[in-house]
Amino acid sequence: MTAAALLEQVINDYAHTFSEPELFDEHLGKVRTITKWILLPLLCQNKQIREDDPAINSLCELIRARNDIVHQKRKEMYSDPVSAMDKTSSEGKRFLSACRKAATTVEALLKILESPQVG
Repeated sequence: MTAAALLEQVINDYAHTFSEPELFDEHLGKVRTITKWILLPLLCQNKQIREDDPAINSLCELIRARNDIVHQKRKEMYSDPVSAMDKTSSEGKRFLSACRKAATTVEALLKILESPQVG
């Protein structure tokens, strides 16, 4: 959860560095984090990041895994206790897997932002 929060803060700080903070907050502040990681480097520094970039794929998995743990649906939790436990167990494993890859994900995404600007 910390890595996902850090990456969200990094991309927001990046946007504030290259744009007017008020304009960013008004027009792009509520855009999904993944979309920001694809769109903002292009808008700010003409850096093309593909949707299928491994770093973006890792970010997607990290955010999905975090959301499955943090925002679990109450209905799913209580409808069938046995299946809810199985689902919780698989979500937990998925989350732990994403956590193990979090440092690599953070490093890869920061490397993208630090790379030289494209013509």
